[in-house]
Amino acid sequence: MITGETIKERKTVLLNEMEVLQENLSQLEERKTQVVANINAMRGAIQTCDFFLAAIPLQEKKKDE
Repeated sequence: MITGETIKERKTVLLNEMEVLQENLSQLEERKTQVVANINAMRGAIQTCDFFLAAIPLQEKKKDE
């Protein structure tokens, strides 16, 4: 037989589980922010490499002149 106490206990369990899920979601969102920042840093490093790679032929051309 289902009683009010049984329902209250179940509600408490559900609230605790929801709290854990919310904490997990918060941690995942924080991790996502970190990963996006790392990706942006990698893009910046790649752009820097491309800049220097493009500068090499220009320097070699100036040496030949």
